[in-house]
Amino acid sequence: MKRTIFPLMACVAGLGALSGCVSTGMARTVDPGELQVSVSGGIQGNVGYIPQGELAVRYGVSERVDVGARLFLPGVEVDTRVALLRSPSLKSGVDVTLAPSLAFVVPITSASSALVFPSLPLLVGVNLNGSQLVLGPRVGYVINTGQPPTSQTFANNFVVGSSLGLAIPVGQAFRVVPEVSLLHRVGTTFGSSTTALHGGVGLIFGGYAEE
Repeated sequence: MKRTIFPLMACVAGLGALSGCVSTGMARTVDPGELQVSVSGGIQGNVGYIPQGELAVRYGVSERVDVGARLFLPGVEVDTRVALLRSPSLKSGVDVTLAPSLAFVVPITSASSALVFPSLPLLVGVNLNGSQLVLGPRVGYVINTGQPPTSQTFANNFVVGSSLGLAIPVGQAFRVVPEVSLLHRVGTTFGSSTTALHGGVGLIFGGYAEE
């Protein structure tokens, strides 16, 4: 997921960096040896809202560890997820996963700079007979690699936020994930231009053996 960095057109280049919205997906690590593919779309912003889309892949390294990569407009992100608690089944129980990530955003206007966004989400998933309710509180830091940011920016500041989604199974290997999320720059008034919102829907294919 992703948020605004600069006002109007300049903010568009930063939207992708503040990820963790629709792309949060599920709190459960991908099964060992399994490949998971997801696509998502939505809208996000603060001073203005723009469409956003992404394509992501994940691979299960072990029962408690997976790795992933994500291509979004206009950047890329890599991450890993480590299961602190993994329920025996998606039918019941709770999954708790630490999901550190690193995103890079390419500037798309002359008024914007490249951004680097390390983030540390904690994903908590409550399994509901195959569905999963996912809460994703997180903290991150937005690094501006170019020109100095303005006061109305996320760059060179800590951000905190959370996402809330519901992964709904459709058959054995396909899930629909509506999700909303919010990020806010630490030390600023909530609801100002340094609070960003995102809403959208993700589609997840594969990743878990049939139970």
